[in-house]
Amino acid sequence: AKASGFGIIGPSELHSIHDISSSVAQHVAQHSTTIASATATTPAATNLLDLYKQVLAEHPLPTKMITGGTLAVVGDAIAQSQAKDEEYSKRRAFSFMAFDMCYRALQHVSFPVIVQQCQGQYIGG
Repeated sequence: AKASGFGIIGPSELHSIHDISSSVAQHVAQHSTTIASATATTPAATNLLDLYKQVLAEHPLPTKMITGGTLAVVGDAIAQSQAKDEEYSKRRAFSFMAFDMCYRALQHVSFPVIVQQCQGQYIGG
C-alpha cells in the first residue's frame, strides 16, 4: 500500500476535501455580487464577515481547515521573512499548513466530546 497524505488522509479524502473547498469557493463567487451591492450601504468587512459566518455554518469543517491553513501559511511567511539570509521554504509553509489543518479537524471532532464530558467538574472544584 502506498502511503499518502502523511498516512492520515488518503486520496479519496483529499478528493472529498477538494470537492468541498471547490463548493465553498463557488459559494463565495456566487455571493460576490451580493457583497459588491451591499458595500454601498455597509462596510465591506461586515459583508465578508457575514459571508464567512454563513460558509462556516454551512461547511464548518472545511471552512475551519481552510482558515487555519491560510493563517498558518501567512504566519509562517511573516516568520520566514524575518530571516533575510534564507530563501522562502515552500516545504516548511506546507508543513505548517498541513499540521494546522489536521489540528483543526482534530479540534472539530474532539471539542464537542470534551465539552459534553467535562462540564467544569474537574477544574476549580
